[in-house]
Amino acid sequence: MFTSHPDHEEDYFTTLYLQKLSKVPSQYVPLSDLQIIEEDFINGGQMVLESGVYTPEGERIDILYRPTYPVEHLVEDVAKGSQDKIGETLLRFVKDNKLILLNPPSAFLLQSKAVQAIIWGLYEEEHPYFTEEEQEWIGEHFLATYLEPDSFVQSNQKHVGKPAFGREGDTVVIYNGDGRKIAEDRQKTYRDSLQVFQEYISLPTHTIQTEKGKQLAHIMYGCFYVHHLPMAIGIRAGGQITDNHSYHLPIGIYELKGEN
Repeated sequence: MFTSHPDHEEDYFTTLYLQKLSKVPSQYVPLSDLQIIEEDFINGGQMVLESGVYTPEGERIDILYRPTYPVEHLVEDVAKGSQDKIGETLLRFVKDNKLILLNPPSAFLLQSKAVQAIIWGLYEEEHPYFTEEEQEWIGEHFLATYLEPDSFVQSNQKHVGKPAFGREGDTVVIYNGDGRKIAEDRQKTYRDSLQVFQEYISLPTHTIQTEKGKQLAHIMYGCFYVHHLPMAIGIRAGGQITDNHSYHLPIGIYELKGEN
């Protein structure tokens, strides 16, 4: 079973696309139409209806694929017209093996940017949790990350404030070395959430072709890992803060003919 917010165009069409690519017997049901039975219904000692997640037609769902709906939002979901915490119930079903959820709740553990602050703290302490080789990787590829901006302000270093659970540049702020804001995203969805503070690195710029003509854009490279292996790369182009109005650039490989 595939699900998403039907009124969120990107979510909806991405879900349908992934459903098509999966090539397995499946059905699409909007999140709002999922039926959740919190407790077993027993009548006369007989199981009439087992707790779980169902389609509007009453078909039980064993595997539910949610492409982008955040787990931190799912936890807070309540049923329409009541205060029943259906999000918590859904996660309890996963815990009790009544439902397989993709992506799994365990993916939530590494979703928080606070994990980067933990990794950087262990790196600075030269903690034996990391091998010598891993220490070298962190030093080469990670940005200094903390839960407070003090270290950057004391060293008069430009830095960025980001919500620990956030996406698409929402609520991101760039600060000068003295802590003054010099750029910020218009969206403030995560203003009340835990913030992390990270060393500022200027993104490279390139001229790209858009529907409005050529534009100078900041380039953000991303790499996706599955089972500890790099599986895909992506490029987004936008402003100094990469937000949900950024472009996704196509990536291609070409061969120069006539050369060895």
